[in-house]
Amino acid sequence: MKKIICLFLLIPTLCFADITIVRQVPSGKIIEMQSNPRPGTLMQNAVNSGYDIADVEEVMMTMAEYQSAMDARWAEDVPSARIKKMSEIRSQATALSAQYPPVFWDQGADFQTALTNTVNTAATEIEALNDIATIKTYQPSWPSAPSH
Repeated sequence: MKKIICLFLLIPTLCFADITIVRQVPSGKIIEMQSNPRPGTLMQNAVNSGYDIADVEEVMMTMAEYQSAMDARWAEDVPSARIKKMSEIRSQATALSAQYPPVFWDQGADFQTALTNTVNTAATEIEALNDIATIKTYQPSWPSAPSH
């Protein structure tokens, strides 16, 4: 009977167990998560990884709260990845444009228009992507170099 009572008391603890995270205070970045760690383990791990102890905090939360925090973090990263990728594409377009100025090429003006269209198409396509890995590996179809 005592074993059944102990098991009955233990089941809610296992199902709704809190987890502990350590996060960077200024940014809210989650550095590490563990379930049932020894007290101070996560803080020590963060310090050993190079974080200043004044810039990190250890927080207990439910798995649902942790998932919510991770979902929010993911949502913030997708727009950042889009902005970074578009910046790369614009830099590539600028470099291509400098190689083929309209004055020196018979089809230079058409090439410049094609570059602009490629960048605009890339912006539309990247905006529709929601997966960071896909955004990072996206490559536009650049127009062929003009002939002279």
